Amino acid sequence: MRQIPLPLDNDENSNDLIITGCNQHIYDRIIAIEKSDRVQLLILGDDKSAKNLFGRYFEQCCGGIFIQDVDKLHDNKLFFAWNKAHGEGRSLMMSAVHEPSRWGLALPDLKSRIASMELMHIGPPDDELIMELIMQKLSLANVAIASKAISYCQKRLERDYQSLDRFIRHCIIIAREQNRAIKLEDVKSLLIAHGQDNLL
Repeated sequence: MRQIPLPLDNDENSNDLIITGCNQHIYDRIIAIEKSDRVQLLILGDDKSAKNLFGRYFEQCCGGIFIQDVDKLHDNKLFFAWNKAHGEGRSLMMSAVHEPSRWGLALPDLKSRIASMELMHIGPPDDELIMELIMQKLSLANVAIASKAISYCQKRLERDYQSLDRFIRHCIIIAREQNRAIKLEDVKSLLIAHGQDNLL
């Protein structure tokens, strides 16, 4: 595992990009890009999967152009971004949740450009990333958690970024409402409440 510091003005509420086995291939691909390269990457990942943090890192280390959440953008904006990167001789990265076939693209030239992009997926969070994200986000919120509580939920939480984020937010609420650290009993109650009690 490694953590890469990034600017604070991002949409993931963290200044560290955490690299573990489930996203190592994305990091390895980015650091292999030379500034003279002209690559076009499309990174697919669920919300909260840090795909946009990878985009920020891509901008920093490669000097490329990054466009986030392109499956929510109009065709003309995507076409402009592509042409801008091509005209400036820069690499381009886009991020999305859904496959391009679900974007509803109307422009034939844009469809062909998107189809030619190198496609990469961010997989579900592994045990190491789950632990690191829990500790990172609770630390940012000044919330302490018992080591037994982390170990317990690490193996029982759904391998899903949004479920993990929701779990962490509920931990923060409990800690602030009761002005104390998160205990093992809190974790058990949250897992049951979220229907993740099959391994309890």
